[in-house]
Amino acid sequence: MMPTVWQDGRLIPAAEARLPAFDHTVLFGRGVFETLRLRHGVPFLIERHLERLRAGAALVGIELPRVVDDLPRALGELAQACSVTEAVARITCTAGDGSVPGSVLVHLRDVPPVASPVSVGVAPFAHDARSPIAGVKATNYLVHDILRGRARSAGRYDDLLVTTDGRVTEGTAANVFLVLDGRLVTPPCEGVLAGITRGLVLELAAERGLEASERQLDQDELGDATEAFVTNAALGPVSIDVLDGRELGHPRPVSECLVSAYRARVEDVCRPG
Repeated sequence: MMPTVWQDGRLIPAAEARLPAFDHTVLFGRGVFETLRLRHGVPFLIERHLERLRAGAALVGIELPRVVDDLPRALGELAQACSVTEAVARITCTAGDGSVPGSVLVHLRDVPPVASPVSVGVAPFAHDARSPIAGVKATNYLVHDILRGRARSAGRYDDLLVTTDGRVTEGTAANVFLVLDGRLVTPPCEGVLAGITRGLVLELAAERGLEASERQLDQDELGDATEAFVTNAALGPVSIDVLDGRELGHPRPVSECLVSAYRARVEDVCRPG
């Protein structure tokens, strides 16, 4: 993939991208970002991602520049410049320093592979669901990044975050769904990022008559799940083979139905031409 990025309305070599030293994103991590999938060179659910980007920026006190409105076109231009049709796009909006406005930067990376079996554990540190940026896709991402690195170093795809009172909230970079007694369950968006893929999966479940609910999940319930999967924008729903050290069996009718439905929706929305 060519090292080209889109910054503030221009396609430039990645080595030429710049941020001011006093940008509050550099100094304090005050910024927002979005990650989304390009399929056949078309950004999937871009308008939903931009809606969340604007909402997150308002919550952390960032005034987004008008160039954000150009992002749907910019993603296509960047994909062409990089000669790719399949990629993951990262949109980063910085805060500026009060006198200099922030920047909007977009880069592409390859779609990450998923090793098999997919193992998901439980993070060793409690999640603070009362944090003022809980539920915001903020560039202040250090805690999640450290925990995800620990999981990957141990051979796991991701780890789930649990509060001090034992509530399962989300993964370090994904939302989580369990199948309990044949019903699909996911934690509510209370201190949890409202994932775009999470929302689509709930819509797909409703369309297919699958019973789904958003409710608090206790850590003890992980042992009762017959199926489980995590969702993120890069890969969609990813079925879990090993959950908190316990192998999940087959068949997985709910997971397989929703994975198939998700892939069909991506193909329909991102149909070439």
